[in-house]
Amino acid sequence: MIRVDRQDEPAYFDEKVRRRGKEWLSNPNNLAKRRPQDYWRGCSADLEKMFHSRCGYLASYLTSGNVDHFVSWKRCKDRNEHHLTYEWTNLRWIHPQLNSLKGENDLLDPFIVEDEWFDVDLFSYRLIVHTEKIPAALQELVERTIRLLQLDAGTRAENLRAEAVDCFREGMSLDGVRRRSPMIARALEKLMHSPAPGPEHQRLRDELLRAHESAHPR
Repeated sequence: MIRVDRQDEPAYFDEKVRRRGKEWLSNPNNLAKRRPQDYWRGCSADLEKMFHSRCGYLASYLTSGNVDHFVSWKRCKDRNEHHLTYEWTNLRWIHPQLNSLKGENDLLDPFIVEDEWFDVDLFSYRLIVHTEKIPAALQELVERTIRLLQLDAGTRAENLRAEAVDCFREGMSLDGVRRRSPMIARALEKLMHSPAPGPEHQRLRDELLRAHESAHPR
């Protein structure tokens, strides 16, 4: 995960999403029905833009993402805060399968994450959690989020990270990799520019550099 900077709601949001949602919610009979999704889908392009087309949890580029309600519909109803389902502040951009895994659970909010909390190991593509940098009050929430969404060693996470490394092998610039997967770009920069801690790191660095440079023959 990486930090996502919150942006103000789009100018049209109040009229096209919030007011329409409030009108629908004003009918008590609707609360047991499926919510009209087209209301919030109207802002999906701006939500995706705020997340730079990256999943808020995997921190990786998505060709197709989902609008996620950070506080789920069930929890909104349990808390008598039905209006949150049509609030910009309650929307996140997420991988479709992670949206299903999340369910009704309370998870870490991408808007409060700090970049130094997580890294990626370039050998295993597993998540490195810097527990000592995470506030103690949030550590249980961090562990739950990683476990439920399979952010550590899940196939989804590993494949997206491996794809970003392959993009570098195939000649993509570090800036390009950073737009696609900032955590992988940071790991590559550390590998390329820091003293190699061991021969295996040196071999990986040499292999990646050879592949990257061969993709741009002089």
